[in-house]
Amino acid sequence: MSRLRNERGWALVTGMMVISVMMVIGLASLAFVDGQSSASGKERVHESAFNAAEAVLNTGAFTLARTWPGNVESAIPACTSANGALTVTPATGNAALCPDAATLAQTLNGADYASGVTWSTEVRDNGGTSRCNGLATTNCSYFYDDVATRAQPSWDANGDNELWLRAQALVGNQHRTVVSRVKATRTSIVFPRSALTAGKFKVTTGGPKPFLTLNGSTLGLRCAPLTDQSCLGTTRPNGQIVYPGEVISLPSDPAHVLTASQRDQLRQTAQARGTYYGPGRCPSGAAGYSGLVVFVESANCQLSGSGTVNSPGAPGIVFFNSGTLRFTGSLTFYGTVYMYNEQGSTASDIFDAGGASRIYGSVFVDGQGGMSIGGNSRVIFDANAQANVSTYSGTALVRSSFREIDG
Repeated sequence: MSRLRNERGWALVTGMMVISVMMVIGLASLAFVDGQSSASGKERVHESAFNAAEAVLNTGAFTLARTWPGNVESAIPACTSANGALTVTPATGNAALCPDAATLAQTLNGADYASGVTWSTEVRDNGGTSRCNGLATTNCSYFYDDVATRAQPSWDANGDNELWLRAQALVGNQHRTVVSRVKATRTSIVFPRSALTAGKFKVTTGGPKPFLTLNGSTLGLRCAPLTDQSCLGTTRPNGQIVYPGEVISLPSDPAHVLTASQRDQLRQTAQARGTYYGPGRCPSGAAGYSGLVVFVESANCQLSGSGTVNSPGAPGIVFFNSGTLRFTGSLTFYGTVYMYNEQGSTASDIFDAGGASRIYGSVFVDGQGGMSIGGNSRVIFDANAQANVSTYSGTALVRSSFREIDG
């Protein structure tokens, strides 16, 4: 009897031990699974923060495509969004140049973003001491350093068409920071090989002088017939147009050599470079007309005195959307003069090259507007002046520069 009780006792003890061991194993397994779930959730949020930072970076690059900061006036402010409130630094910065919050909200719509995302962006020049790509200068750098790069200006100060974009996102308690260089893409504008394309051409004064030297190009006029003095108004039968080249009659439609889209790209390029003049504003002196693209919205302007605008190796384009332009004095201009003639004028002096000016390049006057010339002025066709005209047309991330940093 006693033996039976002992055996039952040991069985009970053994059973309790087995149950205890199973409970320990179960609790350990439960803790392990709970830990794994927590780690998995943390990793998911970590990845969501990275995706948010990359989305902010891409949106910032798109903003740069619309407004490339080519001068200090168009510098991009630092942007921070927290709890739906946007802050720009400096406070005077243009908030419209920040990544679009509505676009980001459509992208960041997962469960991890439901409690909100805090993000920030900074644009910095890639200044340094290395040789710049495509330039003969040595004030560039193509390596990102979070301290040195963030001390650079927030515009393309070295002029190499590249900038650093830094984006950071906070999701939950997870920070992720990514950087990439952003490169502005440029598109060349192709012009007709023409010394002058206009509605009409008129020589106002002067004898057998070489007012227009074609150098193998064309003189294209939209008026007809070319034998009519109101169309091609030279004062002498010989010597005022210098060949080889060809005088041709053009159809009146299209009225513009460049499309409205190309005009808008030139406007945006001038705005980015600080060479845009709004309605009623004229550039001041020869220096005001110098540059890759000078865009005048609407004004009647006169450039007088002496001086040189641009150079043979660096010609530019002076583009008038609406209004008139008159050269007087003894100016030397390298590049293209373009009168878009949005006002639809038929006057013969939309562009008046008077005095003793020298234009090495080409002239375009759209519609039925004309160019007049006189005195000792000259237009000498130079194909290089046309080949140099290009516009900002977008941006692209330099993928080899993309990386995540601690920050």
